[in-house]
Amino acid sequence: MLITVISIKRTENGSRMKGVANLTIDDMLAIHDIKIIANKTFEKEGQLFLAMPSRLTKFKTFEDIVHPINAEVRGGFERLILGAYRMAIQNQYDSLTLVLKEEKKAASFANITLEDYQTVQHSSLSK
Repeated sequence: MLITVISIKRTENGSRMKGVANLTIDDMLAIHDIKIIANKTFEKEGQLFLAMPSRLTKFKTFEDIVHPINAEVRGGFERLILGAYRMAIQNQYDSLTLVLKEEKKAASFANITLEDYQTVQHSSLSK
Protein backbone atom coordinates (compact mmCIF):
# COMPACT_ATOMS: atom_id res chain seq x y z
CA MET A 1 0.00 0.00 0.00
CA LEU A 2 1.27 3.46 -0.93
CA ILE A 3 -0.15 6.93 -0.48
CA THR A 4 0.04 8.13 -4.07
CA VAL A 5 -1.55 11.58 -3.59
CA ILE A 6 -1.60 13.86 -0.53
CA SER A 7 -3.80 16.98 -0.59
CA ILE A 8 -3.70 19.49 2.25
CA LYS A 9 -6.05 22.42 2.83
CA ARG A 10 -5.17 24.71 5.71
CA THR A 11 -8.02 26.06 7.82
CA GLU A 12 -6.33 28.71 9.92
CA ASN A 13 -9.46 30.14 11.52
CA GLY A 14 -8.48 30.29 15.18
CA SER A 15 -9.86 26.83 16.03
CA ARG A 16 -7.89 23.74 17.02
CA MET A 17 -8.47 22.30 13.52
CA LYS A 18 -5.51 23.48 11.47
CA GLY A 19 -6.20 21.68 8.21
CA VAL A 20 -7.82 18.85 6.33
CA ALA A 21 -6.04 16.15 4.33
CA ASN A 22 -7.31 13.94 1.54
CA LEU A 23 -5.32 10.89 0.46
CA THR A 24 -5.32 8.58 -2.53
CA ILE A 25 -4.09 5.08 -1.85
CA ASP A 26 -2.48 3.09 -4.70
CA ASP A 27 -4.19 5.40 -7.25
CA MET A 28 -7.41 3.49 -6.45
CA LEU A 29 -8.93 4.51 -3.11
CA ALA A 30 -9.63 7.99 -1.71
CA ILE A 31 -9.81 8.91 1.96
CA HIS A 32 -11.29 12.36 2.59
CA ASP A 33 -11.52 14.63 5.61
CA ILE A 34 -8.59 13.57 7.76
CA LYS A 35 -8.43 16.46 10.20
CA ILE A 36 -5.17 17.99 11.37
CA ILE A 37 -5.76 19.04 14.97
CA ALA A 38 -3.66 20.99 17.47
CA ASN A 39 -3.55 19.70 21.03
CA LYS A 40 -5.25 21.95 23.57
CA THR A 41 -1.80 22.91 24.82
CA PHE A 42 -0.49 23.81 21.35
CA GLU A 43 2.53 25.89 22.32
CA LYS A 44 5.30 24.27 20.34
CA GLU A 45 5.33 23.26 16.70
CA GLY A 46 4.87 19.54 16.39
CA GLN A 47 2.00 19.10 18.83
CA LEU A 48 -0.42 18.07 16.12
CA PHE A 49 -2.40 14.89 15.63
CA LEU A 50 -4.68 13.37 13.01
CA ALA A 51 -8.38 12.74 13.50
CA MET A 52 -9.58 10.14 11.04
CA PRO A 53 -12.93 10.57 9.24
CA SER A 54 -15.76 9.75 11.62
CA ARG A 55 -19.51 9.79 12.01
CA LEU A 56 -21.81 10.60 14.88
CA THR A 57 -23.51 7.49 16.24
CA LYS A 58 -27.03 7.28 17.65
CA PHE A 59 -25.38 7.29 21.10
CA LYS A 60 -23.88 10.76 20.39
CA THR A 61 -20.31 9.46 20.19
CA PHE A 62 -17.98 9.60 17.22
CA GLU A 63 -16.85 6.43 15.46
CA ASP A 64 -14.02 6.34 12.91
CA ILE A 65 -15.15 5.39 9.42
CA VAL A 66 -11.59 4.68 8.24
CA HIS A 67 -8.55 4.16 10.41
CA PRO A 68 -5.07 2.61 10.29
CA ILE A 69 -4.97 -0.94 11.65
CA ASN A 70 -1.48 -0.82 13.11
CA ALA A 71 1.09 1.62 14.50
CA GLU A 72 3.34 1.43 11.42
CA VAL A 73 0.57 2.63 9.11
CA ARG A 74 -0.60 5.31 11.57
CA GLY A 75 3.00 6.52 11.90
CA GLY A 76 3.37 6.68 8.12
CA PHE A 77 0.14 8.66 7.76
CA GLU A 78 1.24 11.08 10.49
CA ARG A 79 4.75 11.48 9.05
CA LEU A 80 3.55 12.20 5.51
CA ILE A 81 0.40 14.22 6.24
CA LEU A 82 1.91 16.36 8.99
CA GLY A 83 5.06 16.81 6.90
CA ALA A 84 2.97 18.04 3.96
CA TYR A 85 1.05 20.36 6.30
CA ARG A 86 4.32 21.83 7.61
CA MET A 87 5.53 22.20 4.02
CA ALA A 88 2.38 24.22 3.26
CA ILE A 89 3.04 26.45 6.28
CA GLN A 90 6.70 26.94 5.39
CA ASN A 91 5.83 27.96 1.82
CA GLN A 92 2.77 29.98 2.90
CA TYR A 93 0.37 27.85 0.85
CA ASP A 94 -3.25 27.56 1.86
CA SER A 95 -3.51 24.33 -0.13
CA LEU A 96 -0.99 21.84 -1.45
CA THR A 97 -1.19 18.65 -3.52
CA LEU A 98 1.71 16.20 -3.69
CA VAL A 99 1.90 13.19 -6.01
CA LEU A 100 4.21 10.23 -5.50
CA LYS A 101 6.87 10.12 -8.23
CA GLU A 102 6.34 7.26 -10.66
CA GLU A 103 9.76 5.72 -9.96
CA LYS A 104 8.93 5.49 -6.23
CA LYS A 105 5.73 3.46 -6.68
CA ALA A 106 7.67 0.21 -6.26
CA ALA A 107 9.05 1.30 -2.87
CA SER A 108 7.96 0.05 0.51
CA PHE A 109 5.47 2.22 2.44
CA ALA A 110 7.90 2.50 5.38
CA ASN A 111 10.64 3.88 3.11
CA ILE A 112 8.60 6.65 1.45
CA THR A 113 9.45 10.24 2.48
CA LEU A 114 8.13 13.63 1.38
CA GLU A 115 11.12 13.92 -0.96
CA ASP A 116 9.55 11.08 -2.98
CA TYR A 117 6.63 13.36 -3.90
CA GLN A 118 6.37 16.18 -6.39
CA THR A 119 4.24 19.27 -5.91
CA VAL A 120 1.57 19.35 -8.61
CA GLN A 121 -0.66 22.10 -7.28
CA HIS A 122 -0.66 24.76 -4.59
CA SER A 123 -2.32 28.06 -3.85
CA SER A 124 -0.71 30.81 -1.82
CA LEU A 125 -2.28 32.65 1.07
CA SER A 126 -3.94 35.94 0.23
CA LYS A 127 -2.13 38.95 1.57
